Amino acid sequence: MAGFSPAARADECANVLIVLDRSSSMDRLLVGDERSRWEVAIEAIGNLLDGYSNNVKFGLALFPGGTATSCEVACTAGFVAVDIASGSASTIEDTLSTAARCQGTPIGVTMEELVDMPDLGEAGKRNYVLLVTDGSETCPGDAAAVAAELFAQEPEVRTFVIGFAEDINADELDAIASAGHTIGAFTASDEGTLEAAFDQILGAVYEDPEFGCIGGGIGDGGLPGFDSGVPDVDGGGDAGAVVKTEDGGGCGCRSAGRSRGALGLSVLAVALGVLLRRRWIP
Repeated sequence: MAGFSPAARADECANVLIVLDRSSSMDRLLVGDERSRWEVAIEAIGNLLDGYSNNVKFGLALFPGGTATSCEVACTAGFVAVDIASGSASTIEDTLSTAARCQGTPIGVTMEELVDMPDLGEAGKRNYVLLVTDGSETCPGDAAAVAAELFAQEPEVRTFVIGFAEDINADELDAIASAGHTIGAFTASDEGTLEAAFDQILGAVYEDPEFGCIGGGIGDGGLPGFDSGVPDVDGGGDAGAVVKTEDGGGCGCRSAGRSRGALGLSVLAVALGVLLRRRWIP
């Protein structure tokens, strides 16, 4: 794919909607850090976008609802602040830099807003929700049921989940991820583990055709049946093998390089993956 522009390469890869919790608890300081959960999260998201936005199209949703700089009542559903698009990184970062924190954690009703969302229904593309939250559901709604509904769409939408706090409800978040066919939630409690979780998830989306490109298959020992949601940590599979798309062309997600050394970081992230997980389900 040498010579392709970033926008052209991104058009061949996955669509990822970051669904970010902006509840007031995100202003709490991280243990052992002088920064808040929010400050660390938006910095980590910025690094994520820097590393992958040449090859994956990103969008941003915030919850609870309102506008980016204002709040509605506590259980108002979240909203898409930045549409999924090539070259959206700077808009996402600008939006996060001025976003208000609000009361409530309406995960379920926010997920409902994503059902049949056109940006997550692009035929021939892999589509993902990446939910990042520091808390449990505080409003009426069933996020796990909605994640299952998203997966049942055509094309399917899978839901990755990261719990970013020391005291998350792992069972609740695991249920959302499992219903979204990524098996279980990642947990992170500081900048390093959050960035490693991002890198492992996006490494999976980016590297394997079952995660990011059209067609192709998983070789023996590669990603464990895709439903695991994470690369094979100890199966010895060749996650870097060349795979062709259905029309015989190369896999665009894999052939274009990531910036800022993200390829090396993904190798480290795979090694850290087991440590990030609340529990491992083979």
